[in-house]
Amino acid sequence: MKMRGAVKVFISLMCSILIAALMMPMYLRADDSVYLYLDIPDTEVNPGDIVTVNVMADSLEHITSFGPINLGFNQGKVEYLSLWQPSELAAFTYTTEVLDTGRLIVSAVDEMSISDLNDIVVQEGEISDDDISFYTEEPIILFSASFRMKPTATGEARFWISAAEGFINGYQEELSVSIGDGITVTSDGGVSSDSSIAFLQADGITLTPEFSPDILEYTASVSRQVTELDLSVTPGNLWAAVTIEGNNDLELGENVVTIDVVAQDGSSASQYKIYVTRQDSYVLEGSGLVDAYGVTYAFLNFPENADIPEGFNQTTKTINGYSVPVFAREGVLSVLVYLYDGTNDPGFYFYNPSTRTVTPYNKGSTIIRPGVIMSVVDVPDNVMIPSGFREETIEINGQPVPGFMDKEEDFVCYLRDENGNAGFFRYDEETGMFYEYVSVDKTPEKIYSALFRVFLCITLIESVFIILIIYIIKHTLRKKTHPRPRRV
Repeated sequence: MKMRGAVKVFISLMCSILIAALMMPMYLRADDSVYLYLDIPDTEVNPGDIVTVNVMADSLEHITSFGPINLGFNQGKVEYLSLWQPSELAAFTYTTEVLDTGRLIVSAVDEMSISDLNDIVVQEGEISDDDISFYTEEPIILFSASFRMKPTATGEARFWISAAEGFINGYQEELSVSIGDGITVTSDGGVSSDSSIAFLQADGITLTPEFSPDILEYTASVSRQVTELDLSVTPGNLWAAVTIEGNNDLELGENVVTIDVVAQDGSSASQYKIYVTRQDSYVLEGSGLVDAYGVTYAFLNFPENADIPEGFNQTTKTINGYSVPVFAREGVLSVLVYLYDGTNDPGFYFYNPSTRTVTPYNKGSTIIRPGVIMSVVDVPDNVMIPSGFREETIEINGQPVPGFMDKEEDFVCYLRDENGNAGFFRYDEETGMFYEYVSVDKTPEKIYSALFRVFLCITLIESVFIILIIYIIKHTLRKKTHPRPRRV
């Protein structure tokens, strides 16, 4: 009996240990939290100065989204300018909203990680290596918000986090959030000695290294068709004088663009330089795009004597941050570009900047409709050809187009658009356009037509009978009123 009791106690003890081991990760995860605080590099400012507020987190453990984070500011003394997203969180998509009450609302989500959440395997309370959600045990900047001190601002201006939530981890659990104290900056109303640039943006080019107010020299490359740079410069202080030279009439080869900044009080000056190489090619070396399906294409120069669709004219567009030559037509969103995917021969493709889809251009099978590019494709086995149509090929704009025609000479063909949607489309000879084909059930029409013929025949027969009856009656009456004389 004692032995049996000891066995029961041992089994109960082991079960308790096992349950505790299984539950421990849950309790550990329940204690996970995020601590948020603010960091401002310089709290002594002047009117017109830019104040950069870094919203920090002490760590992020497999975070897939966060926010809304409510950042408060004294709108009577500062105005919001812009938001900076750190490169470490490049996979996150940020949304911002500025309220009239002096609040900046920021949220972010890593959509790629969320789409993979169903594949996450949790083993022994730890997320497996398959989880690609963001993880760091070190302090990190969630975002940096830039504000400018108003011209008349003096005294103290305060920044604080009033609320924060929505920190979701790989377990799809929301972590608790604790918030640190706010930070106050002080403006004594003096004259600024700041000669730095806070923001520098150049359309269509990439600066190397990435812009920072402390870095004075950069390099960049542009293609042959670019002859000037459109620079947007924001000085660190509102009243700093900015002069830009060398950004117009770029020559082939190396050019030097200078940006001179003189502080408000004249005590300091800074010169930023951009060494710009204007290449001989119309396509910038290394430029390319990645479509919606993750396929990488390289931009190439157009071949000579290229056969371009009617109505398309050569121009320049910015695609994926690169200024490239394209052929475009008014009313058509997609542009024609010359690409190489690394496998197939280079060729012309239609690129849709809205959907980021790439469609090969084939002169004999590409149909250009307003707002969409379509291609003639084979009819799938599971799709029925409209009743009464036979295979036929007609010539459209000098090119043979395969399709189907009925006895009334209506022509349809099977087309697929840039998004993969496909169906039958009817060709209108008068407009030269394709319209979605809608199959009409003519059975009722045929029944009505047959019934009409039957009733018409009945009506005709009745009419003949009526005429005969009238004739017989008239003939009989004539005999009675005008009897024929008898012979004697």
